[in-house]
Amino acid sequence: MAPSTLRQRRGAVTLAFFAYAGLPGVWAARIPSVQDARHLSVGVLGLCLLTPAVGAVVALPISGGLVRKWGGRRVLVAAGCVMTAALPLLAVAPGVGGFVVALVIFGAAGAAIDVALNVEAVDVEARYGRSLLAGMHAAWSLGALAGTGVGSLTAALGASAVAGFAVSAVAVLVALLMCARRLRGLPPVGRETVAAPAFAWPDAQTVRLGLLVFCSLFVESAAADWSAVFLHRSVGTSVAVAASGFAAFSAAMVTGRLTGDRVVDRIGATHAVRWSALAGAVILLVAVSIRSYALCLVGFFAAGAGTALLFPMAMVAAGRGHGDPARRIAGAATIGYVGWVLAPGVIGGLAALLSLPIALATASVVLLVAAGMAGELTRQPAPF
Repeated sequence: MAPSTLRQRRGAVTLAFFAYAGLPGVWAARIPSVQDARHLSVGVLGLCLLTPAVGAVVALPISGGLVRKWGGRRVLVAAGCVMTAALPLLAVAPGVGGFVVALVIFGAAGAAIDVALNVEAVDVEARYGRSLLAGMHAAWSLGALAGTGVGSLTAALGASAVAGFAVSAVAVLVALLMCARRLRGLPPVGRETVAAPAFAWPDAQTVRLGLLVFCSLFVESAAADWSAVFLHRSVGTSVAVAASGFAAFSAAMVTGRLTGDRVVDRIGATHAVRWSALAGAVILLVAVSIRSYALCLVGFFAAGAGTALLFPMAMVAAGRGHGDPARRIAGAATIGYVGWVLAPGVIGGLAALLSLPIALATASVVLLVAAGMAGELTRQPAPF
């Protein structure tokens, strides 16, 4: 592939990561508005918010087969149209039932985009011959932050949720279609030269890589859902200050991914993931034990840095294994997304039984597990 064409493809995939992440970012910022408009209790809203992840877990294995059959570009276009259409439905779908259906569609379409973009990204990285995926995932993190900012701005300006969602959806869809045009005519990735079943159980290495993704999403979900609660209730900060915990975590995720490719090229994926995860686990554990606000910020930052490379490096390892890369990436992601579903309930249950600091310390344990499994990132899979 010509260098200019390869650069265009890399730029298209990176921009698509950024644009797609804006959708969940906008949605997250307007959740309170939708809750008020729908008159949902906290309990009902909490149950509803589990459904996008459930939709994603169901859709991920199917998405791998679709990418293998159609190629990443077609799946990106189709899933992008569905997800952008689902965003305004979150505000206008009738009743709780309609709301749940829209959330499931939103999560399932996002999962399909995730698989398509990760398969394309792994192929681009392989053609470059150096680490690139961490930087592409940094674009996702930045896009989510940008989407949150847009959602907050539309709320501050007094725009309705449906109006904000509609404008955001159109902007994201235009960006995704532009990215897809850059991928047109390029060799589709994820196809096999022989017939393959629509569904196949993941091989042992894909399962192990999926557990690394599980660790990544468990810790990220724990920080997103519980860091502010911990700082407010266990450390004693105000509600406004409590939000700084997840901000520190997110800043570290972005920083770790922006610098991660250079680190991986220098010391290798195994060492980069192992030592960052180990440091994050230890510092977070100390922070939640001492419960000093300043130290807790350092702890959440360290946890974000320790989590930053887990997802992208697991995707690289899955995509480079034997067999269909789309299926392997989808299989690893399916296992990983279970961590996103389980984390809020696991930590909430442990907090009720024991204490919130002890419950949040489970994120440190999960990071220790990830550090111990980092060798899977460079293990050579056995051929089928």
